[in-house]
Amino acid sequence: MLDELSKKQKMRFFIQQIIAFAGIFLLLTFIVLSVLKQTAYLEIDKRIESISKNPKPFLNNSKFEKFKNWFSSSDEKADRSVEDFSTNIIFWTDKTPVILVKDDIQVEAAFKKVKLKDLEYKKKAQLAADSKGAKLYFRYLLVPIRIDSDPSIRYMLVFSNVNQIRQSIEHSINIVIWCMLIFWLISIGVSFLLSHLFTRPILKSWKKQQEFVENASHELRTPLSVVQNKLEILFTQPEGKIIDHSKEIGDALSEIRRLRQLTTDLLTLARSDIQVIEVQKEMIKIKELVENLVSNYQLLGEVQGKAVTLKVNEKFPTKIRTDKKLIQQLLVILLDNALKYTKVQDSVQVVLESKGKEWSLAVKDTGAGIPDKKKAEIFERFTRVELSRNRDTGGFGLGLSIAKQITQALNGKIIVEDNSPKGTCFKVCLLK
Repeated sequence: MLDELSKKQKMRFFIQQIIAFAGIFLLLTFIVLSVLKQTAYLEIDKRIESISKNPKPFLNNSKFEKFKNWFSSSDEKADRSVEDFSTNIIFWTDKTPVILVKDDIQVEAAFKKVKLKDLEYKKKAQLAADSKGAKLYFRYLLVPIRIDSDPSIRYMLVFSNVNQIRQSIEHSINIVIWCMLIFWLISIGVSFLLSHLFTRPILKSWKKQQEFVENASHELRTPLSVVQNKLEILFTQPEGKIIDHSKEIGDALSEIRRLRQLTTDLLTLARSDIQVIEVQKEMIKIKELVENLVSNYQLLGEVQGKAVTLKVNEKFPTKIRTDKKLIQQLLVILLDNALKYTKVQDSVQVVLESKGKEWSLAVKDTGAGIPDKKKAEIFERFTRVELSRNRDTGGFGLGLSIAKQITQALNGKIIVEDNSPKGTCFKVCLLK
């Protein structure tokens, strides 16, 4: 079922990312093409507008005089070429165009077919015209003009051929579209890879959640069954005295205490998952705090035939800024864990060290140790080195997971390594 859900989730992510990439590339294509079209004619429009606003330098030019002489001449073979004008001009009477170009027969043929009423007045625009089987495109501006030497001329049309620019734009558009299409095809592969990468942590969390629920249910089921059985025994002898059933009552209370501890641990883990472990740092006498805790466990160790000692580095500071409750909870977890998994005549040592900007708290024992293959997963929930030892030690496999969460909340790290000559060492490294 998990594999099926995994495939559905991957496909959902894949489709979503394909749509997202397509939307991004379409928007980018639209923006690029819009900017390209707006800027392609910018220089030509400026030149056309400049000439139309200030035609006097052109009208006073000798080349215009040459044009007027040709215009007034009846000789059809007169020299009508006017060189060195990058922008073409047409002077218009009320109806008839009089063309001034660089001896461009195609342009003249195109504009002879253009009517004055077809042109936009006082507005930069684009015009398409047929000339000798070819399609010509122009940017133009039509403005009124007054020429004293020739009152019949009423309008001036400033224009420029933009066929080459249009071809460049079309070529650029094709390049942009093909590039966007190629990159979108590449994004399909990227989307497939990302969907796989994105679903991996989700599926891992999903699997861990399933395992967590199954393990928690298993841990809850056993003590609840014991409590139920003990209470049912009491109901079978309603006339009996409490002293006669002290064992059953004691067993039930013992399991209830285990249930209470389990629910407390689960609540701590749940809070850490949503990052609500409150850290309240203050200057505390860390050495005094650790000494008091270790002294309590020394008494417990004597009862179990185990030695519990404390070693403090000479340079260790008297006070450190940290969270007192979390440090206390962390040390209790590590000491409980050390005593659970050591035997008679084994020893447990707490070591406080300071180096540079860091200080460390280590709990070393001379127990059986932890296999290397288990070290990587020892901080996972409900993980135990030996499942058979769970009932003897009374543990749930949650302590080290809580210790890791506390350490992370304090911006530190916890590591597990072998103790010399035997046993295990849990070391917590924190900033001062």
